[in-house]
Amino acid sequence: MFAIPNGGRRQIREAVKLKAQGVTKGVWDIFVAIPSCGYHGLWIEFKAGKNKLTKEQKLFGENMREMGYATHVCYSVDEAIAALKEYLNDRKVFSGVSLCCGPYVS
Repeated sequence: MFAIPNGGRRQIREAVKLKAQGVTKGVWDIFVAIPSCGYHGLWIEFKAGKNKLTKEQKLFGENMREMGYATHVCYSVDEAIAALKEYLNDRKVFSGVSLCCGPYVS
């Protein structure tokens, strides 16, 4: 599992440097590179309060699901831990949606 350093406010110099290194708009926050329940891995996007996915984040999530990855938007650390436990335990139910029968869309 690893975090992707997208998002956040940065000074222009740092933003230019990160873009040159390949930072891409819309890439989700956490990637779990472990296959489970027919998925290649799990992408997690963290949101605070009433924040929603950006247009780029929605597109990224859709693309990942089409390529066989599970996705989950989390509004708390506890929610992310629960999602990760369910995914890694290879359970059939992931927040009310079967992982084995179709992708989770949040």
